[in-house]
Amino acid sequence: KKILQKYEFGQIDIANYNTSSQIVIAGAAEEIKRAASFFEKEGAKAYIVLQVGGAFHSRFMESAQREFAEFIGEFHFSELNFPVISNYTARPYKQEDIKRNLIEQITNSVKWTESIRYLMGQGVTVFEEIGPGNILTKLIQTIQRDEEPLNISAPKDSLLFSEGNKDNSESGKEKGLMAENIESVAASPVSRLGDQSFKEDYG
Repeated sequence: KKILQKYEFGQIDIANYNTSSQIVIAGAAEEIKRAASFFEKEGAKAYIVLQVGGAFHSRFMESAQREFAEFIGEFHFSELNFPVISNYTARPYKQEDIKRNLIEQITNSVKWTESIRYLMGQGVTVFEEIGPGNILTKLIQTIQRDEEPLNISAPKDSLLFSEGNKDNSESGKEKGLMAENIESVAASPVSRLGDQSFKEDYG
């Protein structure tokens, strides 16, 4: 933020806090490219322009956020059965905040570092990456090595630990239900995501 403010990059947002030494910024393509020399001047070890479909987790997603807010308003969420850490708050979802957090994360930074530090503070030591690749695993290892656990004054969230001892015999059933629910919702075309003027100007 200090670099963005120092060089007056007012149209660039921080999209991801991956580790204490790695962030992702989002904005117009020309601004992102122009910022490279300034970050390198300030000591950035690497500055890589990512090829992505939009300026995700930034103000440029506001139109998609409004559309999603209207869409999600039609749904009712069942009571939480297991904990999910919100990348908007870096804390477990609360039942009353599910819709709000899902909406707000579209235009706000992903607090990955703080999320992992929070889990470390809750006593979590083992992380398993679901899906291909090991990018998240490497980020977690960096955070575990370089950062202190985030110790909060409140008691440990009981939900985080109460579910761990449950019989896994229902896991297949749960996965089937999740897959069924996902398939039942028609996906919006990628072309509809993001700010239209941003896409027209910068592809």
